[in-house]
Amino acid sequence: MADVIANEVLRKYRDLGMEVEGQTCVAGVVMIEKDNKVECVTVGQGTKFIPPELLTDDTAGHRVRDCHAEVLAKRAFKKYLKTHTIPPDTRIALYCSSAPCGNSCVKKWAKNSKSNIDSHPHPVFNVSARPAGQVAATVKGEHPLNDTLLNPPVDGLRSWKPLSTMSVPVGTTPAESLINTAGGYIASCSDKIATWCVVGMQGNTDGPFIYPDIVVVGRKFGDATLRRALCCRLAIPSFRSNVKHPLIYRTSVQLDTSVYEESKGAVFASTTCGWWSKGMELPEQLNGSTGMTLSETPSLLCPLRVNGAGGKKRHEKYDRLKAVLYGDKKLLHGYPWKGGLACAGETGGKRKRDTE
Repeated sequence: MADVIANEVLRKYRDLGMEVEGQTCVAGVVMIEKDNKVECVTVGQGTKFIPPELLTDDTAGHRVRDCHAEVLAKRAFKKYLKTHTIPPDTRIALYCSSAPCGNSCVKKWAKNSKSNIDSHPHPVFNVSARPAGQVAATVKGEHPLNDTLLNPPVDGLRSWKPLSTMSVPVGTTPAESLINTAGGYIASCSDKIATWCVVGMQGNTDGPFIYPDIVVVGRKFGDATLRRALCCRLAIPSFRSNVKHPLIYRTSVQLDTSVYEESKGAVFASTTCGWWSKGMELPEQLNGSTGMTLSETPSLLCPLRVNGAGGKKRHEKYDRLKAVLYGDKKLLHGYPWKGGLACAGETGGKRKRDTE
């Protein structure tokens, strides 16, 4: 099924003529009906986001701030849901041609298997290196760090480290250092998908929560790494019931055949990004460095057009989730876990020395 989902998205991507020169990332949302018929309903392509100065100035919401493929595919899905209804018993799959940026790309502390079959419920997840960045939230961009302790030592925990020693992927920064940055910040794709596993992918549209049931990843796949990044790190004792755990699969279908050296990272030279949702004749192309269309007009996916003048409506769970990801001392960043964190999908399971 993973290869079927990947082929469906990439077929649509190529049929729409969305290819760009050089390396890129592609994502898409696929609906899977009861008879396992699959249909791609959105496609996103891109690797760019707007710089801090444009982020600060965009108070009206004219720019698409984040043009990474996964984000464009999800925003396109939100737009799709305004005019379409998801049939009952339909499963939602999210395809990513490469592991989402952020925590999904940190291979430390995870014993990844070569299996393409995900275990569900997800197994117990051990939090053993939280101060070093094992479960850290990250933001896009490489920003100057305030080289102070992440949080003061509490409850006798002595393993706190400066922000500059945390293990975060190239191109991201520990979120703790930037939460109060003027103009806001752009969360990593790993953090955003984890968010969707709590508050859904439907945004502020009317209707029930719509969660990703399946996540399919191509390059840089690691099953244990992705489980940690996309759902299990949020399942702290006081928040566990809010987290939905998707099946996570590897696909052997390649977006391209270019040589990728993991130690050096991919080279994403093109600033051209694009998206499409079912019902559109042609995709819309964007300049990912400005968040506008190629003709420098606001995109159909810009916040003003998607959310309206009243802005985005947040579900009450979102504020709680934001605290878990971005800095409540008693939650994800400051909580002194001394053992394992139980994660057994949506069924609970035995906790291993976690404390509340």
